[in-house]
Amino acid sequence: MRYRWAARTLALAGVLSLGMSDESIAAPINIITATGDGGYYNSPGRLIDGEIPDEGTWWASSTNVYWNGTAPFFTLEFDSVYTLVDLLVQVDNNDDYLIQYSLNGADWVGLYTIPGSAGNINGGMDTFIPSEINFSPVNARYIRLSALDGDNMYAISEVQAFGTSPVPEPASVVLLGSGLFALFGYRAKKETY
Repeated sequence: MRYRWAARTLALAGVLSLGMSDESIAAPINIITATGDGGYYNSPGRLIDGEIPDEGTWWASSTNVYWNGTAPFFTLEFDSVYTLVDLLVQVDNNDDYLIQYSLNGADWVGLYTIPGSAGNINGGMDTFIPSEINFSPVNARYIRLSALDGDNMYAISEVQAFGTSPVPEPASVVLLGSGLFALFGYRAKKETY
């Protein structure tokens, strides 16, 4: 009888761990702040206002955050830690942009580089949809965007992130399984006496 409860407990822990890692149901991530560092024009809040200008919009438009040089960067903060699965980004074409992620806002890891040669239009703002920005899912609370190289005229108009609640670490799943095993084991022991 004890072994049957143990088998059920391990099966339940396995089902729970599989359900927690399902990345196929990515939803929009709530971005609570957008800040900028360096010299730029227009509010970084434009990056998360939900408005995507028409493709080909002039890079120095009022709908965009725009700047010269590669020193400025922009940090977006999520309302929690998420498993980041996809991004939609609109940037000025013919420039290279770096996207990084972080759990704490201090330690940054490269996520994706948008190459200037990847654009679909001949001039102005170019929208990169999730199927065009490919990276392995990562747990993140922050993302940062900056220019790497190009014609020294850079712009970003919109950033949207998509993901799921973060997957627990394997140790957490083991701990959950151990706790369930102990609970059901105790119950099985109690029933045998």
